[in-house]
Amino acid sequence: MEPLPAAGKTPLSRPPKNRGRYVVMEDPERVAFIRTLASVSAFIGDLETAFRTNEPDHLAQVDRVAESFRNMLDSAGHAGDVGLMISHGTRGLRECLSELGAAVREKAGKHLTFSKGATREFESLCRDSRVFLRTALDFLRTDNPVLLEWLDNKQKACQKTCAEYAASHAQRLIDGICDNSASIVYLDMLHSFKDIHSQTLHIVRLLAGLCGIGRLNHHLL
Repeated sequence: MEPLPAAGKTPLSRPPKNRGRYVVMEDPERVAFIRTLASVSAFIGDLETAFRTNEPDHLAQVDRVAESFRNMLDSAGHAGDVGLMISHGTRGLRECLSELGAAVREKAGKHLTFSKGATREFESLCRDSRVFLRTALDFLRTDNPVLLEWLDNKQKACQKTCAEYAASHAQRLIDGICDNSASIVYLDMLHSFKDIHSQTLHIVRLLAGLCGIGRLNHHLL
């Protein structure tokens, strides 16, 4: 078996390959969140389709995501402050997804026209988010600290990317490329993507701490 890459040596553009070295026992709360993240990834894929086609029917996945969140909250088994923080973080993530879904639904329902630049940026954020979520899934199944470090760096990169996209959008608005009614919706989308990354990483860190991974990567927790 090849050794895991050293911390800080993995390219940010893609997650490190999981070698299966850190296999963990999955408690019910962790299993529920793994299932939830899988649903979230599918949901973002449906959002991208609805954004591209302006067909709100593609948003039916939102009901299945909401059900997944309800199941996770019902299965919460950790008492005390950490358990409360996990429940609070999960509700926060649910709100972020609901806000992103509402923005895409408004864009699709009103047939708002986005510029080519905004469309490319949205699609890029969708792709990056699905990679981020899949990597979070891999970490929760293995507790590989290299994956946790990659998630931390990628979350910071998402904040920077969304700020850059907002600046590019402002310039397009000044140049008359963007429609005013679409502008507010697009900025709401950027805000939601930032929060989805932040809330997901927050919950992953909490679950990691419950299994002691914080002792390996204490500077990330």
